[in-house]
Amino acid sequence: MKRSVSNLKRAILLWRKNAQVRLMARMAYPGNFFILTASVIAHMVLNIVFMNVIFNFVSDFSGWTYREALVIIAGYMIIDGINWALFASLTGITRNIVNGDMDFALVKPIDTQLYVSIYRADPEDWSRVVLGVAVLIYAIAGLNISGWALFMKLLLYSVLLLCGIVIFYSINLIIKSISFWTIQGWGLQAVTESILYASRFPTAIFAHKFVRIIFYTVLPIAFLATVPAEFLAKTPSPYLLSGSLAVTVVFFYVSRKFFYFALSRYASASS
Repeated sequence: MKRSVSNLKRAILLWRKNAQVRLMARMAYPGNFFILTASVIAHMVLNIVFMNVIFNFVSDFSGWTYREALVIIAGYMIIDGINWALFASLTGITRNIVNGDMDFALVKPIDTQLYVSIYRADPEDWSRVVLGVAVLIYAIAGLNISGWALFMKLLLYSVLLLCGIVIFYSINLIIKSISFWTIQGWGLQAVTESILYASRFPTAIFAHKFVRIIFYTVLPIAFLATVPAEFLAKTPSPYLLSGSLAVTVVFFYVSRKFFYFALSRYASASS
C-alpha cells in the first residue's frame, strides 16, 4: 500500500514537472499560446452551435431536451479536455517510437505505461475543461433540480464521468499501442477522435438495437458522456451504474495488458 502511494506521488510530481515545462515552452511565445487557446475554445463552441442548430428544428433530440443534451456536450468537453491536458491524447507512445526515445522510457524508474501517458501535457486544453464545466452549470440551471437531489445526482455524475475518462483513456491506449507495429501511427489519432466525437450525441439516436449493444459493450461510447448525463438529467436504470464500473475495470485491465503485449514486440532503436 505504501509503495502504491509512493508511486502515485511520484507520478503526480512527474506530471506536474512536465506540465510546468510545457507551460514555460508555450509562454515563450505568448501570441502562439493565445491563438492555440482561442482555437481550442472555438472548436468547443462549435459543438454548442451545432446543438443549437438542431434544436432550432426540433423540440427534443431522441428524447433529450436542449438542457439535457447540453449535459452530454459538457461531459464530452470535459473528457476531451482531460484527455489532452493530462495525457496529450497519449501521443507520447507514437512520438517516443518515431523519435527512438522509447528506449529511454523503458529504463525510467517509473511504470512505462504511466510515463508515456503523462509524457506531455497541453496547458491550452484546460480551456476545454473550464468551458465544459461552464456549460454544465448552465445546463443544470434549467433542469429544475435542487437541494439533496442535485447533490446526489452530481455525485453520481462525477463518478460516472470519471469512469468515462478512464474508459476513453483505455480505448485510446489500445488504439495507440498499435503504433508498435505501424511505427508511423499518427493516423490512429483520427480513430480516437472519431470515437470521442460520437459521444457528443445521445446513444438513443442510433435506432438499430445491434448498434446500441455495440456502443454499450464492444465499443462503450455510451458510457463516456451519455450514461453520466442520464444520471444527472434523467432517471436511468440502476444497472447502468454497475455496468459503467464493470466496463471501466475491464477496459483498463485489457488496455494495460495489450499495451505491455505490444511493448514486448518493440524493437529497440539501438538494435
